[in-house]
Amino acid sequence: MKFKETVKSLILTFLICSSVILTSKIWFSEELWSQRGYNSFDYMMKTVFSKFFNNKSYSSLEFEQIFYPKQIMVNSGGLSQMVTPSSEDYVIFNGAAKKLLEQFFKESQFEEITENELLKAYQAPSVYYDFSSTVSFDMLGDYFNADLPENVDLTSAKHLLISLKKDSAGNTNIYVKNNKNKKIYKFSSKSSAEELTSAADRVTKNVSPDEKFYSYAFENSFDKPADGVDTKLLLDSYMVININSDAVSYIEPYIPYNSEDTGNISDLLNCFSMKLSSARQFPDKQQTENFVENFATLKIHKNGLLQYDAVDDSKGLLVTDMATGDYGFVKSAGDLAAEVYEIMGIDSKNIVFNSMKYTPENSEYIITFDYLANGLKTCVDFASHPITVTIRKGKIVSLSQVLLGYNTGGGSMEIPSMITALDNFYSKYDVQKNKNVIIEDMYVVYYVSENEYPTIKWNVVLSDGSVILI
Repeated sequence: MKFKETVKSLILTFLICSSVILTSKIWFSEELWSQRGYNSFDYMMKTVFSKFFNNKSYSSLEFEQIFYPKQIMVNSGGLSQMVTPSSEDYVIFNGAAKKLLEQFFKESQFEEITENELLKAYQAPSVYYDFSSTVSFDMLGDYFNADLPENVDLTSAKHLLISLKKDSAGNTNIYVKNNKNKKIYKFSSKSSAEELTSAADRVTKNVSPDEKFYSYAFENSFDKPADGVDTKLLLDSYMVININSDAVSYIEPYIPYNSEDTGNISDLLNCFSMKLSSARQFPDKQQTENFVENFATLKIHKNGLLQYDAVDDSKGLLVTDMATGDYGFVKSAGDLAAEVYEIMGIDSKNIVFNSMKYTPENSEYIITFDYLANGLKTCVDFASHPITVTIRKGKIVSLSQVLLGYNTGGGSMEIPSMITALDNFYSKYDVQKNKNVIIEDMYVVYYVSENEYPTIKWNVVLSDGSVILI
């Protein structure tokens, strides 16, 4: 009798162990299906456990990636000097701005001021931060864990000005204008701008008083109509006019994706909660590599464009529970893009924030990022931005990302002057049909075409929202 009971116990133990092993294989995708099958249990487990585990090795967006001026103009003692991202002084000026902004967010007073007050501040000793994309001070507040007053609207700023001299009340002042509603604000604080003042004196000490390569549009009345002239557009008052000539290094783009590197592909798919072992993989007629699972598709085009799409909003990638406010969602989107780049061997520190559009009706964020080479933005002819992420109802439902890295060297190429670029713009643009449009900005980019060597172009940004490459 005891022998029979022992045999039954052994059989029961064996069955239980077998059940546990087989169940674990199903849930954790050690395949019981064919190589091209699906595993919905795996998706369920990743959805549940993603709230508790985070083994991602990528780094979060730094301040310099959300606050990235394309140029910094220093005005000190009547002398002007331009500091660009390729300059060693750029890090000093940007770092000093970070320290001041953090202090200002936590202790400054806010005041709405007039255009005349702003113009006077621009003519005094100051440091001017000029952005190619708008900066949201709400997002900066999220970064510094501080809130703007409810009556201050600074969700869209193109320029920031820090005074180098204290006012009569002993305050250091920061000036910002909302690019959309045109409201102007002055932040006042007892914080010292001594670090900026010292750096400004140093970079301008060798500038001759006779040299005037940089000026604001309002200083030359380029922001006001001239009598009898109707063939030119007005310029934004605070746009910098640069008559200097310059050159940049050549760049050579490369696509790091290798369809034969299964380890690399597996890591890439894991970013999107997909598995190489369960995804259907096939190339199409356009030589696009397709990976398909029940809840998402991933495409990698031969030009390096990666596209991820969830089948519906409920099946997207969970945004971390820590994502709150503008910066939280931008950070989540940027972190995913950074992880993709790092897996592909592309430097993720060259990602910089470009824009965010929020639609409250469907709780949707559309977030775009740019990618830098030699400190300049890169534009490709097959994507509107290097990175575009859509977050809907707290989940990432789509990502478009250009998988291009850039080698530099092999000589340099001249940048066409701003005056030459403006002449070329007017030869192509119909001013008569667009007399109410103004030029808000101009800046240099690397332009990358699928079939041509990268070139230098000017982006001309117009007040109607259009951007024209020259």
